[in-house]
Amino acid sequence: MVARRKSWRFYENRHSAEKAHTAHTREPYTSGMLGHLGVPVLVGCGRQDMNLPEAERIAASIPGSELHIMEMTGHGSPVFRPGLFSKIVIDFARDRLVDS
Repeated sequence: MVARRKSWRFYENRHSAEKAHTAHTREPYTSGMLGHLGVPVLVGCGRQDMNLPEAERIAASIPGSELHIMEMTGHGSPVFRPGLFSKIVIDFARDRLVDS
């Protein structure tokens, strides 16, 4: 039996990873509907995530949303930088969701 080497952490090859992470580009653009949300919204994305431009576009389409770009991480921010991710979510919840 030949062992298969995985690349891009969870995918068999770069093509599979790219296909999974860019699926949204083959679908109708629906982010415009997000502008009607009436709740606080946090958009988080890793600096090295190939979807960063989409995260920026989503955040820009939601009035009052907060965009947090996490340094030194990509698409798997909650997995690879859990402390940073948790701090961002907790701070957002404390500042925007909890009545003082």
